[in-house]
Amino acid sequence: MEDIHEKKRWILEQEEAFARRLSLQVIDRPRLSIWMILIPIIFVHYFYRFQRFVSGQKEFVQNYLIGIRRALEGAVEAVEKGKKPEPKTLAAASDVPEIVREKQAEVYAVLLDHYTDLLRARGDDVESLIRSAYKSQTNYLLFLNHLDRVEKDRNAQLKPVLHRTTEEVDEIVNRIERGSGALRREAAEKIFSKRSGSL
Repeated sequence: MEDIHEKKRWILEQEEAFARRLSLQVIDRPRLSIWMILIPIIFVHYFYRFQRFVSGQKEFVQNYLIGIRRALEGAVEAVEKGKKPEPKTLAAASDVPEIVREKQAEVYAVLLDHYTDLLRARGDDVESLIRSAYKSQTNYLLFLNHLDRVEKDRNAQLKPVLHRTTEEVDEIVNRIERGSGALRREAAEKIFSKRSGSL
C-alpha cells in the first residue's frame, strides 16, 4: 500500500507549484529595461519594486495554500480514520467573513472529495493519482469545472466585503479566476496526454 503521507506531499507540492504559476498571472512583475541598468537611481527603484513582487508572490502562495492544507488534512483524516470532517466546520475555522462561510464550505466539500479520491488512488506521482482517480480527461475536467463554479460563487459572495478594503478587487478576482481556469485546463491536457502518449 502506498504511503498516504507521501501522496499528501505530492499533492501539496503540485498545489504549491500551481499557486506559484497563478501568482505570476495575478501579480504584475516589474520589467527591467536597459535604461534602468544604466541609471543607478532607476535601477534601485526597479530592485525595490522587484523585491515587493517577490514578497507579494510568496504571500499569495502562502495564503492560497491555507485552505488547500486544511482540506488536504481533512482528507487524510477521512482516509486514515474513516471520518470526513464537515466542510462547514472547516469553513468556520477559516478567516473568511461569516457571510462567505457557506460558500467556502461548498469549496471545502469539493476539495475534500477530490483529495480523498486522490489519497485512495494508486500511482507513483500526483499525475498518476489523478489519472487513477478520474479515469479520463473528461471526468477530470468535470471536476475542475465544478471546482471553478463553487470558487466563483464564493468569490462573488466575497467581492462586496473586499470592496471595502481594495479598489482593484474585481480585476484581481478576475485574474485569479481566468488564470486558475486556464492553468487547470492546461494541466488536465498535460496529465491525460501522458497516458495516451505512453500507450
